[in-house]
Formats: sequence, C-alpha cells, structure tokens
Amino acid sequence: MTIQIGVLADDLSGGMNIGVEFAQDGYLTQVIHHEQPEPACDVLIINTDTRNLSPKKAFAIVQNSARTLRTHSPKVFVKKIDSLMRGNIGQEIDAVIVESDFRCVLLTPAAPKLMRQVFNGYIHVDGKPLKANNTALDPLSMPAATHVGEILSGQTQHHIHHLDIGLIQQEEPVLSRFFAEHSDGLIITDCATQDDLNQVVAAAYRQGVRFFAGTYGMGEAVCHAIEFESTTQILVLVGSMSAVAQEQVKFLQSHTSVTLIQLDFDNVQDVREYFKVKGRSSGSNITILHISATPLLSDITQDESSHYIETTWQAILAPHLEQFDGFVATGGTTAQGLMTLLDCDGLRLESRELIAGVPFARIQGGQFDSCPFIIKPGSQGNLDSLYRLARAAMRGTK
Repeated sequence: MTIQIGVLADDLSGGMNIGVEFAQDGYLTQVIHHEQPEPACDVLIINTDTRNLSPKKAFAIVQNSARTLRTHSPKVFVKKIDSLMRGNIGQEIDAVIVESDFRCVLLTPAAPKLMRQVFNGYIHVDGKPLKANNTALDPLSMPAATHVGEILSGQTQHHIHHLDIGLIQQEEPVLSRFFAEHSDGLIITDCATQDDLNQVVAAAYRQGVRFFAGTYGMGEAVCHAIEFESTTQILVLVGSMSAVAQEQVKFLQSHTSVTLIQLDFDNVQDVREYFKVKGRSSGSNITILHISATPLLSDITQDESSHYIETTWQAILAPHLEQFDGFVATGGTTAQGLMTLLDCDGLRLESRELIAGVPFARIQGGQFDSCPFIIKPGSQGNLDSLYRLARAAMRGTK
C-alpha cells in the first residue's frame, strides 16, 4: 500500500506528539512497532525505540525501519527527533540516507509552540539558552554541547549547513535560492515561530527536499508544504465580514488553488452566472463563496436585510450543491442556513478538534449523509484557520 508520509520516531511519545499533527490535518495516522501487517493509513509512524541504544544498534534498527517505509513509497520522510537533541540523531539520519536516495535533509529541534527555539544554531528553552538550564531538564542524558551543529558533527558523515533566522525572515526567493545552492548534506535551520518553520519547510519542499527531521511542529509544517491531491470538491461559505475572516480568505487563496466567488449584492446575477461557469471545470478543489458586503437597501430592518442576504446566497447555491463532497462554513447563522439548504437531520461530531473549539463533524441524514461539515466562528482563529479546515474537510471525504 502507498502511504503519503513515512515517519521514524526514536521513542513512542515522540511518535504520538508529531502524529497528532498529521491527524489534525485530516490524515489517517497509524503508529506501529517495527514490522506490522500491511498498514491502512495515510501516515505511517514507526517507533524504533532507539534513543537510548548505542549508535551502532540505533543505525541498524533505523536502516531496517527505513527500508520498511520505502516499501510503501511515501512522498515524504520525516525523522522525529528530540527537541533537546538527545539520542543518536546524526547516526539515524545517516541510516535513512543510506537506505534511500535522499541527498539533503532539513533539520531543526525547534518546537516554537512549546517555547523551544533555535537562534544562531543554539537551542533555547522558555526564552533561555539551553546551557543555562540543561541539567534541570534532564540531568542524566543531555548532550555535552548545546549548538545543534556541534552536536551533529560528531554523529554524522555528511556536510552540515546552517540556515540563519535572518534569511528565513526575508522574501521567499531568498530561501529558494539557499536551498538551490545547498542541495546536499544536513541543513540546520534556526526557528523562532511556527510561521518560520512552516515557511522554511515549504521553501525546501518546493526545491525538491523530501526528507525532514524535527519535533513537534514539524508535522504541521510538512502538512502545510504538501499540496493534497484529491478529486473531491469542498465548498467554503464565508458569511462573516469581519477583518479576521477576510484575512483568512486571503491566506487560503494564496496557499492553494481555489475558486473565489465574492457576493457583494450589486451584481447578484453576474455571481450566479459565474458560479455556473466555474463549477468543476475551474481546476481547483475548493470553491469559496464569500459574502463580502451587505445589500444597499433602504427602509428595511436588520432582520429583513439578514433574510435577504440568506435567501440570495441560498438561491445561488441550491442548483450547484450536488457538486460538493464537503462543507466549511464561517459564522453560526451562515452555517445554520447552509444546514437548512442541505436538508439534513443534524451533525455527528467526532472527538478531534481541528483548531481550538472547532470539531470535525459529519452530516447526518439526507442526500449529503456522512459528508464533512465544519463550522468556524467568523471572527475567531488564526490566519491559516480556513486553510487548515478546508484541507481537513477534503481529507475527510469518503
């Protein structure tokens, strides 16, 4: 069976905390020990349990596990490493390279959401250099050095390059040029924020890098970098006119192929015709219908205006609903109106939260039974929230 992403983790907790990032993005994720029956998943994580073994034993086990992953032809390899650089990181990376045709690996122990960052190659924890509190974190197994390159230099046979935070925070062509000029060996990257990590992984991926080594946060970055291949069609209905929602629409539009249809009520008929023409022939998997203005009608109440808005977008959408396999709606009123239009009995919530306060849900009853239906409050979420929800809906279609 072909999988999307293969992950090698040197301990079980590490496999779990990167695995949840893939699961949150909608990938079916499985964690196993060494050889197991044929997996039925998108992301296969093998726990090699090698962190406390000798370098020689760790190399042999990881090489064998990498061979197992290769039989499933993953598009991307990820080596889950410890954020404090404990274990046999260099030797295990070398084992993967020996068993594959990778020439380059992008590596960082940064987990910005856990306040673990890398500046000038040095690990910082909770805003302090690692060397200032390393014994408090783990007095028994901390590496002697705190510079990532220095630690790895005694563990790997490959060239080590350093990607400075200053380069990461420049325009995208600078990053692309860096990866084009450093196409082999280990690239250690600084990282201050999750956005830094997402940006540098995406730039590396665009330049052909398919082997990444990192900790919590690397899963999200890899998910952002990979363009999900699917024939399913998702409708994103944005009924909120908040500045937050508008910026989320812009982010979604700039990070994947979408059909954006804006409803401003001055050209309702034009929008209706545009919707007919686009449909499945647009070449994109995501259609955004963005209610971007209020109707300029005089002498009506707010309730009457809201009713006019809802009945207008419902009339535009109704003839085209059958082309969609999943739905994302922003704003409770908008979501309720879409549920009414879909003529379903309700929603079945799954236990996973896609972003804070937003569960994955499926439609119950009616023509669209079991289709994903995800609701986000209009003014809430981060810049990438709509992007993440649309991808989750796409992967959750059956």
